[in-house]
Formats: sequence, structure tokens, C-alpha cells
Amino acid sequence: MSTLIARSRPASFTGASRQSYGFSLIEMMIALAVGLILTAAVISITVNMSTTATSSVRYSRLTQDMRTTASVIGRELRRAGFNVDAINQVRTGQTADLYSRLLLDDPDGDGIGSCVTFGYDTLDLGTTDSTPGTLSGLEPAEWRGFRRSVRNGVGVVEMRTGGGDVGGPCGAAGHTWVALTDPAVLDVLDLQFDMRNSGEAVAATVPDPANPAASVTALVGVRTVQVSLRARSPLDPANVREMRQWVRVRAETARLVP
Repeated sequence: MSTLIARSRPASFTGASRQSYGFSLIEMMIALAVGLILTAAVISITVNMSTTATSSVRYSRLTQDMRTTASVIGRELRRAGFNVDAINQVRTGQTADLYSRLLLDDPDGDGIGSCVTFGYDTLDLGTTDSTPGTLSGLEPAEWRGFRRSVRNGVGVVEMRTGGGDVGGPCGAAGHTWVALTDPAVLDVLDLQFDMRNSGEAVAATVPDPANPAASVTALVGVRTVQVSLRARSPLDPANVREMRQWVRVRAETARLVP
């Protein structure tokens, strides 16, 4: 009797296989690299924008301070020679030498200097502390001036506001100078006054006040000053600007010559 042994077949799995989802390691590394590149680009753009904004603010402040300084110098120079009592001194033989002075610090005689002094009446008629038409040491504030000086390694524009040596040039020791510019904001590299376009012209032939029978020539002096200012910001030495302006002195001079 034979025995049949049935062999069982292995069970077959026919169910669907599971699928995996997500990023592979390589994809993760690529994503991180791209993210770092974008972050670096954003930081670079932000830094550049901040630097540009800071430079613009410094440039604007430098420009504004230079314009303010040039405006003060220009307005003061236009007043040079003003004499409130001038009309009463016509044909009296009285001269106003100090008022007619516009003294330029010009050692080489080329008509260009770095300092200028001048005078004008600052107080009107009727005041007790001013003598109209008279400029003297009793009224030191009526003698003005501008120059460039160096303080603690920084150039500043100085203005004469008083002191002695009224009517004297820039080199006089008695002047009182005060800083017109802030050395923390403005480093003045150069300040020049150019008077080469000033001169005298023949106005008319008039009778001599001392001898009416004789005639003299009246010369009218027209004074024009070119003010050049060059400065930079102490916080940004590469930021250098230069300004120029023409100033016409309103008080013309008159001189009689034989």
C-alpha cells in the first residue's frame, strides 16, 4: 500500500506592495544648498541697501551744511562796506576808508586768498552804542571776516565776531574767531576768495569839492568775490564736495582822482 504525501505549496502574497514617500538624502542636501544661497543673496542685498542709505544721508547732510556755510559767507560779503550815514558824508570831505576796505589775505598778489576781512554798519541810527558812519575799535563787531583753520586735525571755517585790530588784515593778532562749522560733521579742506574780477571804472568827471573851478574823475569800484568751498564728511573721507558762488558786494566804492 502506497502512501501519497501531498506537498503543500508556499503561500503566495498577491497584495499590493507599499510605496515610500519623502525626500532622499541628496534632495535634502540640494535644498539646503539652495536655501543658503538665497539667504546669502538676501543678506547681501540688505547690507548694500543699508550702506547706500547711509551714504545718501551723509551726502545730503554734507551738501546741506556746505550750502548753509556758503550762504552765511555770501550774505556777509554782500553787506561789506555798508555805511548807514553815507548819504550825509557826500561832498563833505569825510572819508570812510575802513568801510571801503575788503582786505584779502593774498601774500603772492594773485588776487586769491584764504581769508578776508571787511566792515559794515550793524546798528541803525538812533542807537546809543553805535556811531553811524564811524567804524572804530569801540565797535569791534562791525569788523567781520572769514578764514579756514585746523582744529584737532579737522578743517573748520571761522568767522570774526569781535576783538581788537579793527580794520586790520587777517594776520592781526587781536581778532576773535569762532567756528562757523561743526568739525564732527564737516571737514573743510579748502576755502578761497577770488577777487580777480573786481576793479574800478570811470563814472563821470565832476567838479573838485576842494576847488570847484577844477575837475576830477570819479572812479566807481565794483567788487565781485568768488567763494570756493571744498569739504568732506569726517565719517566718510571719500565723500568730497566742492561749491563755488559769485558774490557781488552791494556797496560800491567811489574815489576821486585828479
